[in-house]
Amino acid sequence: MTLLTLDVDKAKFESLIARSRANAANSRRLCDWARVLTDRSARLCPTPIMGSSDGSEREPFTESPRAHGHPHPETTTPTMRRAVLVLVHDPLMRAFVADAIRGDHDIIEASDVPSAVKAVMGGGRVDIVVTGCFEARALEACATGVRALYESCPWIPVAVIADTPPTFKADVLLTGVRAFLAKDFTPTELTAVVARVGRRPDATVPTGVRVAAVKQTFTTLERMLADVPPLATLAAMVSMSRSHFSRTFHAVAGIPLRDYVRDLRLKRAQELMRSSRLSLSAIASEAGFYDLPHFNKAFRHRFGMSPTQFRLAALASASSSTT
Repeated sequence: MTLLTLDVDKAKFESLIARSRANAANSRRLCDWARVLTDRSARLCPTPIMGSSDGSEREPFTESPRAHGHPHPETTTPTMRRAVLVLVHDPLMRAFVADAIRGDHDIIEASDVPSAVKAVMGGGRVDIVVTGCFEARALEACATGVRALYESCPWIPVAVIADTPPTFKADVLLTGVRAFLAKDFTPTELTAVVARVGRRPDATVPTGVRVAAVKQTFTTLERMLADVPPLATLAAMVSMSRSHFSRTFHAVAGIPLRDYVRDLRLKRAQELMRSSRLSLSAIASEAGFYDLPHFNKAFRHRFGMSPTQFRLAALASASSSTT
């Protein structure tokens, strides 16, 4: 028996597979957006008149099972509805983001940070803020807005829609940002993020006294970063027990004390990498890490790259902004 063998170019074959997978992903994304746009058109356009021209036999409007990006009832799982504040300056993009999740969550819209803060502090429930930076030049303004939001209401988690370079992720350290989505997100992806990082609808809002106590702790930690006081000492400073302080800190800051200290040290480290020529070992020590391996591990976990790669990316970003 004679076997027929084919001379297949492995690289071309793998390239075709990769392109096929990318096309399939793009098709799913386009289908998701088509459902959102179809529903939006149905709500904006009048219902067609059926029968007589006087409109007396108008067809009643009913929403399809896929309205607002919903799958069919038989294929969906129950979703806990959250109150989502969509903070996007551009009204068209704000409508796109809001419509992508309107079927699963209650939507509040805001065009700027003052309006968002007013909505949060006005007594209404807000479980998560979704904000978007749809232009590269708007990233700095987006980071500024996220920090301002955290200053007023640190307990509110934030999801950012943007193409995020490493330097942007560093700029929003120690804020409420808990997730990032690419600009070509799908409604399904955004709904999943809201469910994952949003506050539970039954979660209580921290009192002003507790917020003030935790903010006092923020100042203490920043001042004593090289030698962070133990938990018992921090709790005593604000007249709380250790367990009460731990719960209160997590409720206000949005993350546990241990994670906050780690991010505070990473913030200090990335600032030194941008502004100095110190060695990584010296930066790790200055930022309060035990040693260089611990610093490398924490940095990779938070940014998805090594400190050296980050430093090179920051240098490249700085040189491109000056040219």
